[in-house]
Amino acid sequence: MISLINGEIIEIAEKKIIINLNGIGLEIFVTLDFISKINLKQKVKIFTYLHVREDALLLFGFEKKSQKKLFIDFLKVSGVGVKLAMEIMETPLNQIQKAIMQKDLNFLSSIKGLGKKTAQKIILELSNKIELTSDNDQKQNFNKQEVFSILENLGFASIEISKKLSQIPSNIQKTEEIVRWFLKKN
Repeated sequence: MISLINGEIIEIAEKKIIINLNGIGLEIFVTLDFISKINLKQKVKIFTYLHVREDALLLFGFEKKSQKKLFIDFLKVSGVGVKLAMEIMETPLNQIQKAIMQKDLNFLSSIKGLGKKTAQKIILELSNKIELTSDNDQKQNFNKQEVFSILENLGFASIEISKKLSQIPSNIQKTEEIVRWFLKKN
């Protein structure tokens, strides 16, 4: 099983990327949200799920381990395949988790390709297994993206920024604190 890939992005297309891993180009299906956060030639760490079909081996990639876990949980529900699971994953993680925990059938069935019967199955099978992602985690991810943009505007290389931002202590939450921390490290 291929569960994690570190490599450089060499191509970005709609809903998929190609990562160069020691001279091998791996095609990985990702969400549009993930694509909006990356750039060509950027080094990334991506959590992956390998889906084996009779005619193909498909890799699906996620920014966080919690996203990958939820994707795999969706695949365990009868009637949910990889295409539908990826379509569901286009919705922000905390909204999906909240909808399942609150048994919000209308919200889930509003997702493209997800009918009421399958949404009911998802609620029935996953409502007791889902844990809500903490707001701090999401707040920090938002700040990291904002900081990334600020530091790029200051002339720092995206690879350098990515490496340093992954080392930010969890107690630093505010944008200006993160920028100060980054500038001190350089």
